[in-house]
Amino acid sequence: MYHKTNVEFIADMMNFSDYGGLVQIFIIEAINQYAHLIVTEQLKNPAPGLISDEAWLGVAREVKGRLENRGKEDKTVKIRGE
Repeated sequence: MYHKTNVEFIADMMNFSDYGGLVQIFIIEAINQYAHLIVTEQLKNPAPGLISDEAWLGVAREVKGRLENRGKEDKTVKIRGE
């Protein structure tokens, strides 16, 4: 049985709804709210033995920042590591 990668799964979720593009707003808002809860320390690291608190908080800050600056970022294509 083939299991989708996380990227494939999220792409599929962004396009599956009977409500059309509204699902995309829902998913982005859910990610935003979750990142906010982590950044404001209302939620804790779900896997403290597996993921360091510093890394989990760092990811939440990156995601929150990316969402807050959506539409403001440079439109050029960037290659990872540059």
